[in-house]
Amino acid sequence: MSPSGYKSNFNENIDEAGYFTYILKGEASCSGFISRFTETNKNCELYYCAVDPDSIDAIVFPESKVIICDSIKPHLFEPKIAGITGLIVNLSESWDTEKLKAAREELAELHAAGASSSERAERCIKALSTVLYDNFDLAKRTVLLEKLDAFFGRLTKKLLPKRSAYRPDDVTRGKVTYRYFSALTADGIKTLLPKTGNVYILSDDYAAGANHLLSRLVGEASARGFDVIVSKNPLLENDYFEVYSHIAIPELNLYFYSSTGVAPIENGTRAINFMRFYSKALLAVKRQRMRFNNEAAESLLSEAVNALRQVRETKRKAEKYYENVIDESVVKEVEDKILKKLL
Repeated sequence: MSPSGYKSNFNENIDEAGYFTYILKGEASCSGFISRFTETNKNCELYYCAVDPDSIDAIVFPESKVIICDSIKPHLFEPKIAGITGLIVNLSESWDTEKLKAAREELAELHAAGASSSERAERCIKALSTVLYDNFDLAKRTVLLEKLDAFFGRLTKKLLPKRSAYRPDDVTRGKVTYRYFSALTADGIKTLLPKTGNVYILSDDYAAGANHLLSRLVGEASARGFDVIVSKNPLLENDYFEVYSHIAIPELNLYFYSSTGVAPIENGTRAINFMRFYSKALLAVKRQRMRFNNEAAESLLSEAVNALRQVRETKRKAEKYYENVIDESVVKEVEDKILKKLL
């Protein structure tokens, strides 16, 4: 969830050459259907729902080059070339719509309540983004760039080889792709951390210094031939600006994660104190305004999370009505067809 509504970089996966995508339609049927494939196929990548992190929105099988994704509101996808790169699977064909008619009024009420809560969450997040960006902009002007750039030089010398093993020539750049590692959900701001690898936590209350370092790291790593995955800050992103929160360099099993005031990360890994890259004197001048912004951000974040919880609650209630009218034999037939593609 972002100031401009629900955001996703998942189109990059769907459009990637060689992949075939099953795009699911059908309200409550989708998440449960996708979860079937996680039980017997361990070598896969999971994409969780931004509102309800217990639900799965998509699953990617790199070896088989198959994707299964949910395409109901608010995230809508279409195959790039229908029948060639992907196929729309309408799971609503498994419903007994006659049984659904009995719950027409209840479903209409749930739909209206969910839409109202979603709009309230979006309003809160827009306001939250405004105060967070004000602090980011104020802090950006106090960053000790010379000191931070010197640190960047030492860091790259220590952690970044001169060239990628996959691109040993001095010309080819690495690929930069985008994926959200953090999201504002009904359970608060959640961040997915890697289970293994070298993880560095950039502890920066205002995100400005960390964003500067991450931007430079992305440019330097890709220039040396390394592929980089970038996670933008969903609360500090619109048509005019973007802020990097985290990056991953898969070839090196190397990760950099920002830990900020509204989204702290505490997991005992290597932490770098980024507050030392700010001018204390300049920050002191802006302290009162920034403190006010922090208090407003805390309140707005709480309101947004409460609204998203309402969205999740109405969504789960509606799902129960659909689950009770599904013809399992129809769903099983679709599942078997997709499994053949995975083998």
